[in-house]
Amino acid sequence: MTEQDEKDLRELQAEIGAADRSVWQPEVVASAFRDRAPGTPFVFRMQTWINLDAVRSPFLLGRLPEAETALADFDAAFAAFGWWEAAARGCDAEDLILLGRRMLDAVVHGFSTQIALRAPEGSQTAGADHGMGQWLPILACLTGQMGWRLADALDAPVAQVLALIAAHRCNTGWSVAGEPYALRGVAEEAAQDG
Repeated sequence: MTEQDEKDLRELQAEIGAADRSVWQPEVVASAFRDRAPGTPFVFRMQTWINLDAVRSPFLLGRLPEAETALADFDAAFAAFGWWEAAARGCDAEDLILLGRRMLDAVVHGFSTQIALRAPEGSQTAGADHGMGQWLPILACLTGQMGWRLADALDAPVAQVLALIAAHRCNTGWSVAGEPYALRGVAEEAAQDG
């Protein structure tokens, strides 16, 4: 390791330490809870996730629809996001692609607070996968463990839900198994600067 490499490593360690001790919420968490700008067309809520999943929407896979299924996929996505008055047949291709990208952005934002967690040692739930899919255990956690009403859980933005469950679990003995929120982006920023 060269002298410069050691210096760069020390600088990165200092940035990581500062991010970990910051008085500010990590950006990903702040973004999940920040007020949405007026007119933000799409908010990825739990019910939206369920609706998109029910129709096997390509939007959940991070893709725009294929040409042969585009109209049906866009209509289903509009309905999932609560845009009942919108219809793919009423949009020109350019507008449809723009709206599609906004829906994709909403989904990506929704999942931005996913974080790997480790259950306490000896926990019976550690890594349990009972073939329940992704959103059902989340709803069960919100309504069963955290005491939310089902209607409130279904209306909650996914990004907030995932962050709240992560915080709840950390408050009950779970630990972060991967990169914590505070360090997200620090290494990438350092690499871009270097």
